[in-house]
Amino acid sequence: MEQRNRIHPAEQQRRLWRGFAGVLATRIVQVKPRDVDSYDVVERSNLFLDTYFLPLQDN
Repeated sequence: MEQRNRIHPAEQQRRLWRGFAGVLATRIVQVKPRDVDSYDVVERSNLFLDTYFLPLQDN
């Protein structure tokens, strides 16, 4: 019996998300839950978006 090359569903999801991130020219970082350092990274990212992109919407 011939065995088919199947991709594990988790690997398939990873490939889809990597492709999506590539289209956006960004990267996806998964951080540990309840980690203080990761909270700071998220807050800095949000501050960056608020500072540089949201003021453009006021026009």
